[in-house]
Amino acid sequence: MAGLFGYLQFGVNVSGNVLTNYQPSTLILVVIALFVFVIIVAYPLTNFPVRLSLDYLFFSKAYHDKTVTKNNQRHRLWLYTILLYIPAATMGAYVEDISTIFSLTGATSTVLLSLMLPPIIYLKLRKDGFVKPERSEWETNFLTVFSWIVVILAGIIGISGLVVEILDLVGVAT
Repeated sequence: MAGLFGYLQFGVNVSGNVLTNYQPSTLILVVIALFVFVIIVAYPLTNFPVRLSLDYLFFSKAYHDKTVTKNNQRHRLWLYTILLYIPAATMGAYVEDISTIFSLTGATSTVLLSLMLPPIIYLKLRKDGFVKPERSEWETNFLTVFSWIVVILAGIIGISGLVVEILDLVGVAT
């Protein structure tokens, strides 16, 4: 909604961060402070399920065997937290325009979530024995090969899109 109203008010001159189009005032500072508060509260909440999902993805056998203890899981969750927060904090500190973050996010997460994640989940479920047994061996093998092809092609597309976006950001690509 903010982007829509920003475009309606400023037209094609709207910046990636709509708040930079307004003159500095007390109201704008309050809105910026509220955005900071929302990010400080929302970021950890959105990363909590990511950390648990990563742990389950990498250590699903331990979850099935019920050998996961709170102590060893706590150490891994700390590692995931560091690996998730350091890149985010670095980008937040050095990137001035939020549209840059959106373009990089779009170039990576869209490909990952839409194209790569579904076949990866299928491959993981097949490996763990959760694929329906009524499928013939031919169908299962076809789906496995097709999943790997989609993962590889999507990876190539995602990396290509990311490289083009980075080259565009540094001014090399037109």
